[in-house]
Amino acid sequence: MILSMIFSLFTAPLELIYWMKWVVSYAAIRAYNTFQVKRFGLYDLNALGDPVKLGFLVPNIEKELESPFPESHLQEAADEIVFYGVNSESECLLVRIARGCNQQADAWVYLKLGNGKTYYLMETKGFQQSLEGNSQSFSCGKLQMHYLCPMRRWRIFYCGMLKEISENNIKNEEVVFAKFVFLWKAGSDVYDCTLDTNLRGFASAMARSDWRVPFVPPIKNLVDALNIYGQSGVISGTVSINDGSDYEMYLFGAKIRSLGKSASFAGCKFTTILGSAPSNGLNFQLSNVSVPYTFKNLPFGFVVDPDGHLEAIKDLDISIKPVTDKQPQSLLKASFETGEQYELSGIITEPIVFYSGQGWSGFLELSFIEFRVSSRKGYGLILSGEVYDIPKRSRKPMSLPSCPESIPLTVQFTDATCQFGEVSGGKGSSLGKLTQLSQEDKTFIVPKGTVVTTAAYNQFLTMEILEAVKYLENVTYGNESGDVKSACKRVSSIIEQSSLPNKICHSIIEDLKDLFGDEVNQRKFAVRSSATGEDTSTMSAAGQMDTFLGVQGLKDIFSAVKKCWASQFGHIAVEYKRRNGQVLNSPMAVVIQDMVACEVSGVLFTCDPVTNNPSVITITANYGLGETVVSGSVEPDTFVLRKKDDGKLEVDDIIIGTKHQKIIMKDSGGTVIEDIDDQSKSESCLRKEDAERLGKLSLKIDSYYKSSRDIEWGMLEDKIYILQSRPVTNVAAVTDNEIKHEFDAPLRCENEYFSVANVGEVMPGASSPLGVDLMYKCFANVLKRDAINKGVPDNILSSRYYPNGILTFYNHMMMTAAEMITRYGYDTLKSKGMMVSIFGRIIDDPDLMSYAKEKCKDDSEQSIIAKMHQQLKDCWYLFSFDFGLEKAKEKIHNYHLDFLNLKTAKETFTAMMNACSDFDDALEAHVDSSTSSSDWNMIMFNILCQAKGSFDIDVYSDFARLLATSSDVESANVPQAMQFDVRSITWEMDPKLLVNLLQNMAGATKDESTKKDDNISNIFSELNVPLSFISKCWLRFVLPNCRRGVRAREATKSLCIKSFDHWRKGVRRLGKQMASEGRLPDEELIFFLTLDEISDLLNTRSPTIISRASHRRKIFPTLENYKFPEIMKGIPKPINDEEESADKYEFVADLTMKGTPVSVGVTKGYARVAISLEEASHLQSGEILITYSTDIGWSPYFPIVSGVVTELGGLISHGAVVSREYGLPCVVGLQGATKKFYTGDYVLLDGKKGILQRLPKPE
Repeated sequence: MILSMIFSLFTAPLELIYWMKWVVSYAAIRAYNTFQVKRFGLYDLNALGDPVKLGFLVPNIEKELESPFPESHLQEAADEIVFYGVNSESECLLVRIARGCNQQADAWVYLKLGNGKTYYLMETKGFQQSLEGNSQSFSCGKLQMHYLCPMRRWRIFYCGMLKEISENNIKNEEVVFAKFVFLWKAGSDVYDCTLDTNLRGFASAMARSDWRVPFVPPIKNLVDALNIYGQSGVISGTVSINDGSDYEMYLFGAKIRSLGKSASFAGCKFTTILGSAPSNGLNFQLSNVSVPYTFKNLPFGFVVDPDGHLEAIKDLDISIKPVTDKQPQSLLKASFETGEQYELSGIITEPIVFYSGQGWSGFLELSFIEFRVSSRKGYGLILSGEVYDIPKRSRKPMSLPSCPESIPLTVQFTDATCQFGEVSGGKGSSLGKLTQLSQEDKTFIVPKGTVVTTAAYNQFLTMEILEAVKYLENVTYGNESGDVKSACKRVSSIIEQSSLPNKICHSIIEDLKDLFGDEVNQRKFAVRSSATGEDTSTMSAAGQMDTFLGVQGLKDIFSAVKKCWASQFGHIAVEYKRRNGQVLNSPMAVVIQDMVACEVSGVLFTCDPVTNNPSVITITANYGLGETVVSGSVEPDTFVLRKKDDGKLEVDDIIIGTKHQKIIMKDSGGTVIEDIDDQSKSESCLRKEDAERLGKLSLKIDSYYKSSRDIEWGMLEDKIYILQSRPVTNVAAVTDNEIKHEFDAPLRCENEYFSVANVGEVMPGASSPLGVDLMYKCFANVLKRDAINKGVPDNILSSRYYPNGILTFYNHMMMTAAEMITRYGYDTLKSKGMMVSIFGRIIDDPDLMSYAKEKCKDDSEQSIIAKMHQQLKDCWYLFSFDFGLEKAKEKIHNYHLDFLNLKTAKETFTAMMNACSDFDDALEAHVDSSTSSSDWNMIMFNILCQAKGSFDIDVYSDFARLLATSSDVESANVPQAMQFDVRSITWEMDPKLLVNLLQNMAGATKDESTKKDDNISNIFSELNVPLSFISKCWLRFVLPNCRRGVRAREATKSLCIKSFDHWRKGVRRLGKQMASEGRLPDEELIFFLTLDEISDLLNTRSPTIISRASHRRKIFPTLENYKFPEIMKGIPKPINDEEESADKYEFVADLTMKGTPVSVGVTKGYARVAISLEEASHLQSGEILITYSTDIGWSPYFPIVSGVVTELGGLISHGAVVSREYGLPCVVGLQGATKKFYTGDYVLLDGKKGILQRLPKPE
């Protein structure tokens, strides 16, 4: 008792001090948050006409945050990017790049495969590759990461060596060649550590720490240290080990971006848990951090729930029990809270230690963990470490030569100015860098020379040349009629015939005499074109412009310079520039280099030229000059060298080529081809020791440029001459697989359900990238406002950073089945209405419904008043859905397309973006009318169900009969196929499509169907469901409203299509302008760009964007042909992919399949299986059509068929609507029918029971 009192006397003051510090800290943090603008609070639903705030274009601040920061930032702060992901197969990936000053960087890779093998890379003294104008790329050694769209999509690429770790995490000596290409897609909003704060937790952590100044909270240190943001997301792509087959991985994880000031977290100790429960989508980052004199045990991080909602953690407790004799594995326990309490327990594997040298100096122990949280199994990583001190940084950045404002007419290779591509072009700048390296290394020689600069080229241009170039541009871009080849020849001819200005001639003479003295006229030179932008990682332009060898005498040199300048207007070079969206008249330099009469020459690759394996060096060689090797005119000798772990090289293979000819220099100037004698042919032209010398030298050049190189070399009298070095351009080439999946939405979990119902009919086939981008962004704001106004869950296109509810896979539009089912609650009348509206039936899949129930939010906490208020709102919307329809019609039909009258592409694009919200009224009207139409349909459906006492085939059949009474309204406004995709061709644009359609319909031979009786009493008598008097009264009230709903739905659908036609006209106008300005190779390519890419292209002419768009267009026909099941679990896969199409179904003589009846009637006849309209053109009168789905393009064939069967569809799908209009039996939802039935089968189709049955053929 006494001891307790004494203890209290001593601790009471400490407790009081703690709470005083807590109050001060709390007030300081709250004040900071109050006056600080949130850097991610960038979007506003009500900012009409603002394309950035409405999410049509990415804000510049997001681009800046996701891009590498400038050198000034690196002097005192971190610039670090980390991606990680795990899945239920215990597969895992973590990649990190931390940038330092003077182009230094750290790279970490941790890769765990499903076969149990683990690989890692720790490169703490690596260097960033030259960005070459790519301001969005992080790189270190062979690891590259860059954003495709900031905060939304990243590309992660590695092609290099990894060390393998044994099962007990002992690092062995085995090194493997690994190559992986991953795409990261955001799966949540952004968590900003400094502003999405846990006020109480942060205040407690600060109060627990000592402060340097009493009662002055270190709020600045806290903010500077925690300059971190993160997002959950998915990582998908392929991995190959040692050139093995590609191994697909799909991982759930996060991106973490650290920008904190180094001084603010010196001495920091931290523990971070990165975890995910792939079975339900729970994802989290939990960190506990202590920094001396700032905070102690500070909890921060976020939890992303299975619906994608992000919450900052409020409390965190982590405990780790280390390994003991009785306990072979470390145990982990964590308790954390957002608005919900979570308990985590699991096991920790043996750690791997990584060391950091950039951003922060210290170590980190990384371990794979398996755990259980919220009764779910999860996987992840735990990272524990310590920051020793502030990293040693150079006081000043490494001095780099700056490009002079006034560029001289010529520069020698030894001049620092020569190293700038804008001065000396691609070849010239490379020779300048090689010359500098040769002066430092002394093991090789770069032949002397000078560069006639881009400034000389600009001075050379005359009005006559510029006018000829302008004509060439107009012809090439389609602005003027004419022959491109003739225009090219005309420009080249004028340039070659023009005189070289005296100033340029004198400058060339002065440089050459300075280098070679009086021997200038006796020397032989190589005169090479050196265009800006060539010989880079994005554009090579190899062999497209001229090179002249063995040029002798000043007169011939001057002539060769002009011919080089003229060669950029050769037809091949012009076409290359046009295809890459570049200006035709680009600044161009010319290299004049002393020629060496090499005995042996060739090309060297510092990686395998096919697989890009960096442990392989490939040397090709031939006698004489290297042109025979470069041009591929002879088969050279090939040497394959391998880099060993100890850094040594050994010759792995020597392949003797036929090398029947060689090129040598003539004494009189120029070159000549000579035959090689038989003995020399049979021998290697290069000694083994010389190959090893070349290999060692190539490693130095590779390291100097910090990228794999393609090197031209020569040898004379045992000396090595390096003639050129360019990057290997195909190392990080974009793959077909990543283009196919580029716009795939992120999965929330491994068991997510997707469906192509409804959207698969409105948008059959693949949509263009621009079409997808526009649809998402147009509907996102409308649906978000609709959710707010109607008080429903905001689970469809609710985020600016990732799609949900409506999304794409393989560019095909799909829906998340659970979100659609539960948008209006679980097992409610409205939710059933949504099912019937989308799927054409009530879903009875127990697994799907169980998953949907988990996703549904419980509204039991709502008060009675709130529920009554919601019901009143629902009732109002049920009757008022078409009140604003006429106003919306007037606005859309009278809209003036002002953006069609502007002169430049930039003006047109700006005007279109400013009009981004002008068509929201039409979209809002369609959302309202579609929702209310499905509600009225469901009320009618429910009346039939209650009358029958259950859901059965009679209910569906009678429901279809009642809907048939308004079929004239239903089909009247059925849209032309794919009109929501701005790429599609409309009848207005090409009337031939409509003419062909009308001709087909006029040629139909089937007799006119008898019009169904529309009298309600007569209809009631035809129904199978027994109706009571009350039921009939209800139906008399409901049925007219159903018809009203159908009319409004179809009318507003037409308005939506009209709105997208306005967009279509604007996009096509923009495409033509961009093509006429040479920004696009052709106007159609605009549909394979996103809005952000169009914006970037208008400012940069990036060839990378053009190349990616061209690749998308190349792959698009493959995507268009893909078909998908109606409902899919997990990652969607096309059913007609190459692997799937090989499946053979066993023939069953009396096969019977059951689907959903949507139009009554019974018929027998021969089947016609037709997947495409081309196959449908073979339909014969009276055949039963069996297809995947139908749209307006199929309408001409309905008058001649006797019945319709589709794999997709519902009660209000195109096939159902038109079948009811023609009185045809129709059954939908027969998954696999197109594979199990064959053209020529004799079948029975029962549109009342929903049956398709194979029958014996009649005799």
